[in-house]
Amino acid sequence: MPRLVIVVLLAACLAATDGCVIPGSSAKAAHSPAIGDTCLVGTWTLQESINTDGYTFNKPLRVAGLRGATMTYAVDGTGSEDLAESEPLLGTTADGGNLAITIRGTWIFSIKGTAGH
Repeated sequence: MPRLVIVVLLAACLAATDGCVIPGSSAKAAHSPAIGDTCLVGTWTLQESINTDGYTFNKPLRVAGLRGATMTYAVDGTGSEDLAESEPLLGTTADGGNLAITIRGTWIFSIKGTAGH
């Protein structure tokens, strides 16, 4: 299927979804859910997390990874992140050694979006 047709179909699906706003359009959601935008509702899979200052070992370390972690958002603003199937965070220590940080578990949170923020 040509790319233009796929883009047009995707835009049509987004436009038909209640509350979703196509980027660049002036359309506004009919109501403001707690999460801020109903387009965020669902489960999302992380491709890569890059952290430049959250971990230290004699100095701040740059680590990247966590591919496969899933984050779920509900319209009421509740959410969770599941790290059970995520890859480790990988980095290099100050002396050139390899570093791997494996994180497991699930954390639950709430989020509130107001006026696009």
